[in-house]
Amino acid sequence: MDIFELILLCALAAVFYVCALLLCGGRISLIHSYQRKNVSEENAGAYAKLYALVMFFVGSGLLAAGAINYITHAAWGFIALGVCFVAAIAIAITAQLKYNVAE
Repeated sequence: MDIFELILLCALAAVFYVCALLLCGGRISLIHSYQRKNVSEENAGAYAKLYALVMFFVGSGLLAAGAINYITHAAWGFIALGVCFVAAIAIAITAQLKYNVAE
């Protein structure tokens, strides 16, 4: 892996971290309207924080993938990205089942 790929993965991770920070601040509008259409106003903050955690996990996976791939000069880091992505999907499903319930 060359330095360009490391910089690209770090920049992409930074985008995910910024989205996570904005979601923690309560900007639920960053989440697609279909995903949040049944979330009540009192649950919007908790829902946004769970999705911020999703963004944090994906960003961390991208950073880990970039660092591991750069150090090892192989694609081993994408295993870390896969683990973080699966964890993020599990958190997103949990958020959907808990807060996005049709009444």
